Parts: sequence; structure tokens; C-alpha cells
Amino acid sequence: MPESHDVLIFRDSLIRCNNCIYLLTMKNEDHFGRSYFVNCGKIVYCEADGSYSDISFQNGEKQKISKNLIQISMSLPADMFFRCHRSFLVNTYRITGFDILNKTILLDGKYAVPISSSRLKKIDCKISEFSKSNIINMIRQEDNI
Repeated sequence: MPESHDVLIFRDSLIRCNNCIYLLTMKNEDHFGRSYFVNCGKIVYCEADGSYSDISFQNGEKQKISKNLIQISMSLPADMFFRCHRSFLVNTYRITGFDILNKTILLDGKYAVPISSSRLKKIDCKISEFSKSNIINMIRQEDNI
């Protein structure tokens, strides 16, 4: 049996074990909902949609679940995810850049999500060391340092 800190159960539809999360997706016209384990590292960002949320994955797929961002953030690793806006939760390991003028975060080089002014000040302490080194390397390559 896993240790108590390895498993988090949240209302039977979000379960985290180590670095994976169990998702129960919503029903739609294409399917009756699915349930599966997902590696948290494959989640790029989560977007609020009322009391539902859309989870965007590395492969471009999106899944809607019947949990709000607060409930999702309680089930994801706190050191890996950052609430950058009231409607967005981002994977800090997927941050590839910033646009300070437009107040957006670039994820995986292709997704731009907004960051609120109040959270912009807090982002530096939440960015993973891996992301920081990637961003520094990108800046050096652009400036030919």
C-alpha cells in the first residue's frame, strides 16, 4: 500500500499517485466520458470554464472535467503548477518564455496564456530551475552570447 502522502483522493474523480493524476472526463457527443491516469508532466495548462475545467495536454488534446481550478490545483503537485491568472493554472516546467508587455506566459513555445499583474511578481519563485535555464539559454541564443 502506498504511503499516505503518495495518494490524494478528491471526490472520487481526481486521484494523485506519485506524479500521475487520475482523470474522469465529461461525457460529450463523441464518447461517454473516459477515466485514465495521466502523468502530471504531460499537462501543459488548465483553463477554467465556470465550475468545469479544460485540461490541455502536451499532444494538443483537451479534456473537460467537472472540477474547478481550485479543486484541480489541490490535486496537482504544488511545486510543478502555478495559478498565473484566475482562469489559468500552468505547468512551470513547460514555460518557455514571457511577454511582459502583453502579460502572457509562453508554454511549449506555442501556447500563450495570460498572467495577472499581481501574479507576475510571484512567478519568479515558482518557475522551476529547469525552465529558468531553458529561458536563459534561449535569451543567450537570441543575443548570440
